[in-house]
Amino acid sequence: MSYQLFPTAPQSGTAILYSPASGYISAHNADIAYFSKPGRKSRTLAIRRCDQSEFRVAGEPIDAPAGWALIVRLSSNTHIVIFLYRGENFFALERGYAGVLSDADIAAIAIECFRRSGVDGEELAKFLAGSR
Repeated sequence: MSYQLFPTAPQSGTAILYSPASGYISAHNADIAYFSKPGRKSRTLAIRRCDQSEFRVAGEPIDAPAGWALIVRLSSNTHIVIFLYRGENFFALERGYAGVLSDADIAAIAIECFRRSGVDGEELAKFLAGSR
């Protein structure tokens, strides 16, 4: 009998675990700094533009629509980063992160990303047609 199983996020490359053991990169250091600011220390969620080294395939054009990641803080120096959305941000930005005040606000943005099937369809169509 042959089975096909749905891949997990690490298998499919749609999530990254950043921890002291994984080696730090600039995006992880920025996330640590983001969550350490006053007013954010109790927060566990953030959304930011994907770093150049995250969620890219070989040969992906540099002008492809932007990718956005959901950051889930598990501890002060361990985060899961999930590729959430591709396209222009439809939410306010503050220094590269979604400019919101609470995890509930991040949840609302994530819900909208899912409602849009994870992509700005119009922007992606223009990019694929070469008219971007």
